[in-house]
Amino acid sequence: MTQPLLSAAGARSWPAFAKQARSVRIDELDDTCAVLASTRDAKGAFTPAPQHDVTLQRPSDRELGEAILRILALDISTGDM
Repeated sequence: MTQPLLSAAGARSWPAFAKQARSVRIDELDDTCAVLASTRDAKGAFTPAPQHDVTLQRPSDRELGEAILRILALDISTGDM
């Protein structure tokens, strides 16, 4: 069941996939969407990186997608964009 996901991600195993994974959470309340960034802690667990969060008012699909892609493109460990 996980093989199609691993293949699409270019990973050979679940641990390899998990090591490369990034996390973005989207919270929606009324007309506001918060796109919440995460980084990894020393143990590899996801932890919030609020300095990179983006808040959008009534975003279009394109605006929301672009905000998600911007966060996924961050090298949060060094703060680079």
